[in-house]
Amino acid sequence: MLVVGLEGAMRTSIVFFLIALAAGCAAPDSRTEQAPAALASEPSTAISVTICGEVQHPQAYSFPASTRLADAINQAGGFSEFAARKAVHVRHKDGTLWKYNLRQPGKRGYGGDIVLRDGDVVMVPRLLS
Repeated sequence: MLVVGLEGAMRTSIVFFLIALAAGCAAPDSRTEQAPAALASEPSTAISVTICGEVQHPQAYSFPASTRLADAINQAGGFSEFAARKAVHVRHKDGTLWKYNLRQPGKRGYGGDIVLRDGDVVMVPRLLS
């Protein structure tokens, strides 16, 4: 198990914020927040997830509670040509940050394809050249 101290957690939070900001995914702001795009067949229990970075349609979405990461990215139009699929970041509402490799989502040790939670922010970074 990996244990990160408070300083490491703060550094990780700052790095995530800077990456998200560079990708055009600012923190939600009550003055500019738009209503999430809804899926056609949405059950009564829905979650709000923001997807930003290298996807075709970055924005806030409303998904069924059992939505998986890869499905959410597909609903956002899929990865762009320059997406770093091995470094998809998910930030939970509680501040925890996870990194997933969606090039091999089923392979053990790569994080896999998780079920998203309400308030998650998914950030798909751009490949470095």
